[in-house]
Amino acid sequence: MMKTPTTLLACLMGLSATLPLAASAHDFWMEPEAFKAAEPGPVSLDLRIGHPDDRDYWPFRPDRVLSFTSIGPDGLRDQQAVINTASAQTLDAELTEGLHVVAIQTQDSISELEADRFNEYIAKEGVTPIEVHRVKMRTTDEAGVERYSRRGKTLIAMGGWQSHPTDHATRPVGLTLELTPLQNPYALEAGETIDIEARYRGLPQPGVTVKIVRLGVEEDISQKAVTDENGLISVPKPDGGDWMFHAIWASPLPQGSDQDYDTIFSSLTITAD
Repeated sequence: MMKTPTTLLACLMGLSATLPLAASAHDFWMEPEAFKAAEPGPVSLDLRIGHPDDRDYWPFRPDRVLSFTSIGPDGLRDQQAVINTASAQTLDAELTEGLHVVAIQTQDSISELEADRFNEYIAKEGVTPIEVHRVKMRTTDEAGVERYSRRGKTLIAMGGWQSHPTDHATRPVGLTLELTPLQNPYALEAGETIDIEARYRGLPQPGVTVKIVRLGVEEDISQKAVTDENGLISVPKPDGGDWMFHAIWASPLPQGSDQDYDTIFSSLTITAD
């Protein structure tokens, strides 16, 4: 059952007992050097994998990036020009004044886990379509093979962003699996509700497990919420800190495919400062 905003706020702030989630190398997110900048210009974004208390840089290669874009008051901007000159861990986005959604998509990779580890992973991460399909097909005692890729979004405010339109920040940008705030979190006070919508292939998706993770701290105070029939979770804006929302969803591949499932990992990062 999804926590109420009040209950979830207490968990996020560490005001009640919590059970930390197990570390996972599957989490992927963009962590900008600054979520808010006084002047427009280039912003460096670290590409991260892992977990807040066990994280690393994503092993970046230009050929692994399918798209790198920003959407701001001036519309859609292709940011791929920086990819060939990027460092091994960081990409730069050139951003004008205003509020920007920066998004990245990666190409497919393949993962295979033996049965027990695969079953543990899909149960822990809440990848319901795979869990249900393996029970239905009676393959829970077989290894699981995924074709997986990653999607990341981050919300960055540049200069006097309040004087520019911000509606684009609360609309999907067209990622396969996408987490979108339906209210601009940077215009809310601490404790006010943010509705986060999960969409899979363009439609609101019920039953998605969304992890809510505090970035930039050594301790893991991650929490989980599950999207309702409208594909939504509702959370209060925390009182400070940088935060990630992370989700995984999948579809079975046709029989005869080299892999069993097409799996998407997706994240949204924001600041509450």
